[in-house]
Amino acid sequence: MRLDRNIPGSGGIGKYAVVKLHKMPADLGQRIAVDHALEILAAHDMLDHGEVGSRDQFFVIYLRDIYARPALIAYATDAATSGEYNYAEDIFELSERSGKASPFAKKPD
Repeated sequence: MRLDRNIPGSGGIGKYAVVKLHKMPADLGQRIAVDHALEILAAHDMLDHGEVGSRDQFFVIYLRDIYARPALIAYATDAATSGEYNYAEDIFELSERSGKASPFAKKPD
């Protein structure tokens, strides 16, 4: 197993995209357009809201988050312990560019 963006032919694109729902436009016309786009994504089973208690709940960590590195190292270590060496290697590589090592490092928002 590898990170999707590390699979040849992926073009470096990851498995997921992040929609910043807290940045929804205030303008009603724009908001209607964005809501419509989200409805289309949902209709194609391309959108998870990660509701608490659902099977698809999640927690997103940006690499620029100053707390990201230890989380990624722990995750990669567990993957390696489970025998997922290539996947763990991909995550360890991410950890080297995360947290305070990121040129974009900042506290989470």
